[in-house]
Formats: sequence, structure tokens, C-alpha cells
Amino acid sequence: MGQKEELIKLIGQTEYTALESQIPDKIKQDIVVNFSDYLLGKTEQQILDFYSELINSNNQWTLPKITGSIVILTSHINDLLVKLVETREKDIKIKETAKNFDLHYLILFCTARYNIPKDHFIQMMELKHFRNMVAHDFNSIMETSFNQAIHPIAKAHLLIIVLTQMIKEVKNG
Repeated sequence: MGQKEELIKLIGQTEYTALESQIPDKIKQDIVVNFSDYLLGKTEQQILDFYSELINSNNQWTLPKITGSIVILTSHINDLLVKLVETREKDIKIKETAKNFDLHYLILFCTARYNIPKDHFIQMMELKHFRNMVAHDFNSIMETSFNQAIHPIAKAHLLIIVLTQMIKEVKNG
């Protein structure tokens, strides 16, 4: 059984269809790229160059640094969604299934299951789309406009605040 079928089994076809219909068309065409897998395909030197450009630049607003930040923020959002599942679910099988979803299905699962506001659902999908766009084509980092990159960072910060709050609410009872 694939991830899509697993997800439909967990949240139901109606909820899945309703959420899928809200994803903007350009994002629906998204290429699913796992950034870690992408980096595994690079030489050590390419990876070092990429991260040293992110970390060592004196100007924090260089495009590689900004787009790299989006990649990092997206991975943090992925981790927070997994943590949200861990804090909310009692059933071990559901926990394991959801933790193994790729980001696309993890976003759908958490939105359906925990009433994440729909605008945050779109923001997460947009962030994932941007992360994938950058990861799919290394050169697209250089072709990204400054404004294109800043906007998702602001959204990512907001999403991290929202998800952290949702996790704290569960822990505080």
C-alpha cells in the first residue's frame, strides 16, 4: 500500500479530496524531492561549498543563504509535524505510519487530523514547493529573486510559531 492509500485510510477520502482541491495548481505539479536524497547525489565538495556559502557569508541576505534557510526551515517544520503526531496520537501504528509519510502527505495528515487552519495548510504546501524547486535544480538558487525567497521565510517563521503552540497546548493539557 502506497503513502496516498495509507493517508486516505487514516483521514478518509472526503477529507483528502477536500484538502487536495485547495492546493494551488502550480504546487500540485510539484516534483517530490527529498532534500537529503538530493544532497546524497552531490560530491562532498559541492555539499561543503553549499553550506559554507550559507554559513560563512558576512551578508546574511545573500540568495544562497536565504534559500538555504528555507530548506532548513522546511526540515524544522517537517520535524514539528512529526512531533505533533507524537504528542496527539495514542495508536502506535498511526504514529509510525504518519512519521514515515513524506512531507506532502504529512502536511495533509496533520491538517486533516488536528484542525490546522487552512491558510497554514496552503503556506506549508507553498514552502514545500519552494524547497523542492530549489532542491531539484541547484542553479535555481541563483535564479531566485530576492523577494521570492524572503516571502516563504516569513511564512515559515509563522508556521513554526503556530506548530510549536499546538504542541505546547497538548503537553500542557
